[in-house]
Amino acid sequence: MIVIDPHGHVHGLSGPMAPPSDATNIVAISLGLRYALALKRDGAVVLWGANYEEELNNIPKQLTNVVAIAAGYFHSLALTAEGTVFAWGFNTFGQADVPLLPTNVIAIAAGFVQSCFNSVDMLGSPSG
Repeated sequence: MIVIDPHGHVHGLSGPMAPPSDATNIVAISLGLRYALALKRDGAVVLWGANYEEELNNIPKQLTNVVAIAAGYFHSLALTAEGTVFAWGFNTFGQADVPLLPTNVIAIAAGFVQSCFNSVDMLGSPSG
């Protein structure tokens, strides 16, 4: 079991999956295959673990003000407060490609080699 205590420290991961020293003030965590993606209170993202398919590299430099994270098998997603989606990591199946269309995204999810988002713009508006 993985636990985030009230002080934002992650417990329950050890060995190569043990959190690094900068993994503090954590509010959310998502696990891929032998790597962890964590969201800090200040909207920053921290990654650690194995780096089999470059999932820990190439974090977008403009990634700030993050409000949600999702880890796939070897790729990661982040959603900013502005509704922008960022993706990076293994991309053989296009799972780290973000279409130009999504704006006002409110939710993200990642699976084995899938990435999903929910956009207010795509939900439509109530009639009448």
